[in-house]
Amino acid sequence: MEINHYKKQRPKNLDFIDLSDKNLPEAINLKSKADILRRLHVFDGSQIHIGVDAFKIIWGNIDKYRFLKKLLEYKIIYFIAYYLYEVISYLLYLKNRRQLYE
Repeated sequence: MEINHYKKQRPKNLDFIDLSDKNLPEAINLKSKADILRRLHVFDGSQIHIGVDAFKIIWGNIDKYRFLKKLLEYKIIYFIAYYLYEVISYLLYLKNRRQLYE
């Protein structure tokens, strides 16, 4: 899984939380399980970053992926990445939605 790949990179300043954990940060706990499953979420202690913005946080904390964060600073690249992510995340959600009932 992609998240496991990022965990192996040992990004500084990032902790990965199991979504089945009952002690999720309150800001994340307020979201439905379906919404959490559909998109990547990153909580920075004060704000939740979702989707492409969550990837920007992760990539900004892993040296070899910093260039991807910088690419997303271009509006046209961000625009394309945002909509591409929405399509891909929805398709992955449809594939994995049975996890909602486990």
